[in-house]
Amino acid sequence: MATTRRDIHRARRRVTALALALAVVTVAGACGAGRTSTDAGDRDRARPAASEQRPSGPQRYEVEGLVFETERRDEAVLCLGGATDTMPPQCNELRLKRWSWGAVPDERTMGSTTYGDYTLTGLYDGRSFTVLDARPYRDPPRRPDPIDEACPEPPGGWDIPDPEMASGRDRMRALAAARAEPDYAGTWVTYVGRPTEWSRGPDIVLGLAFTGDLDEHEAEIRRLWGGGLCLVEHERTWARVREIAREVWGPVRRELGLEIDWMAPGEVENNVAVGVVTADPEDQRELDERYGEGAVDLQPIIRPVP
Repeated sequence: MATTRRDIHRARRRVTALALALAVVTVAGACGAGRTSTDAGDRDRARPAASEQRPSGPQRYEVEGLVFETERRDEAVLCLGGATDTMPPQCNELRLKRWSWGAVPDERTMGSTTYGDYTLTGLYDGRSFTVLDARPYRDPPRRPDPIDEACPEPPGGWDIPDPEMASGRDRMRALAAARAEPDYAGTWVTYVGRPTEWSRGPDIVLGLAFTGDLDEHEAEIRRLWGGGLCLVEHERTWARVREIAREVWGPVRRELGLEIDWMAPGEVENNVAVGVVTADPEDQRELDERYGEGAVDLQPIIRPVP
């Protein structure tokens, strides 16, 4: 019987223990070590043959991360998700097959550990990754800040109706009142200009999200907060987003066989971003049907190459 990607999900049940955070957690492809490059010399860096780089049969995958190898283990592994700053790093490891430091640039050595950040293309069997091609990791183009998208600054600037009622205490009172509302959906803070340790109330824009009447909520908040204010209408309450996160981390993870590396309930995005080792498109469809489109955003670390 052919092995499906769902079989792969269920084969790898080793999940890193993470606390369910309320803050947005971002995990870029490279993890742990810095990306300072060193001159690796003029060694021969032979690449796999073209026929090996693009096999016509098995599904190929792509993944970014920290690759490291120690003299004691004599085996290269890839960090899936985050890693500690120690050497050797501690992380959720994936064994690499057909890895050669002589075929890649920008490796570094600290003590008995050789490491570097790379983008790998190859074959994934649920237990190991067979490398067909490797290249240095490069940061992707910076994405727009979701807060800037949710609350773009008005053409005339932010309205500050009462600077005297824009202290930190005023902001906390307004936030407490907002969170007490049954349709409260999230909060965030942005700054007018560059934030400094001297930033005061007039320099701060309080962002609040609700699922109900924004005009009514604005009138209530304005009795407590005189600084910049941005109100956004969300589809789901913050309580519902947290509930979805708990379900996905618990029974849904086991039901779908998801190997979760990180999870980020987002107050601005109004969803739960979930970093998984790999995922079938049908997993995302099932989550969309269960919670509504966009409520859960699966972000696979190991991605199929079209």
